[in-house]
Amino acid sequence: MAQFPIILIPPEIREAQPQLLSPPIKPQPPIKPTAPESPPPEPQPVNVQKALVIVLTGFIISLIALTWSAVVGGVAFLVSLAAIAQPDAMCKSS
Repeated sequence: MAQFPIILIPPEIREAQPQLLSPPIKPQPPIKPTAPESPPPEPQPVNVQKALVIVLTGFIISLIALTWSAVVGGVAFLVSLAAIAQPDAMCKSS
């Protein structure tokens, strides 16, 4: 048979009422949104010609960059092939 300890609680603690540490929070009414003071600005029309120039300029620049990258990559590839085909020719000093 198990024996449990007997805990004696003094009557002062047993009869004590819980006390709040802070006063209760009073509910606040919801804040109504206020209308903006000035209306939003009107949208500006799109300048199609300017947009077209910007897009085409970006396209041309990307083509130039792509071509340059392909040329540099091709040259590097050919140099590496030459080094594999004739390793002695690449290492000789003149």
